[in-house]
Amino acid sequence: MLVGPAGSGKSHLAAIWAARAGARVLDPLSLPSPATLAAMTPGPMLIDDADRVVDETALFHLLNFVIEHRLSLLMTRQRAPLPGEVALPDLLSRLRRAPAIEIGAPDEALVRAVLEKLCRDRQLSVDEPALAYATLRLERSLEAAGAFVTALDRAAMAQGRAVTRALAAEVMARHCGEEAEPED
Repeated sequence: MLVGPAGSGKSHLAAIWAARAGARVLDPLSLPSPATLAAMTPGPMLIDDADRVVDETALFHLLNFVIEHRLSLLMTRQRAPLPGEVALPDLLSRLRRAPAIEIGAPDEALVRAVLEKLCRDRQLSVDEPALAYATLRLERSLEAAGAFVTALDRAAMAQGRAVTRALAAEVMARHCGEEAEPED
């Protein structure tokens, strides 16, 4: 199980693994029935966004199939399943025994690198003070970094302004709930 917040790269890593392993990608909203599983050629499998699985019985049978055939199954989730979230006790037991790797919140260096990359991807020229300002004040999530760069790009285009620390502060105040600080 690969666990981490939205935007942390779980799906990206899972797609790389699936491609290398030749894994079958299963839709969390329509897992195969036991009859379908029995007819499948056994092989590695991936369930991305396993938090969205609604048919616990189908997931239970899938896990039993994986165990019985000694297969690899990678599931991505935003967090490990909690007792109140899983109705089938045997399913919860299997999920809790699954090895899990957690992707934590990004540190300051990673947030900075992601901001730089997202700005480059948009061909958005951002001055050093603006990057430093945003890096220190943004929520420590890749999703927040993406939303901030999108808002920053829109503001720069709409106002016909360069991306400066002052513009970063305005965008943060509007879109991230931060108090805008006066330009130094």
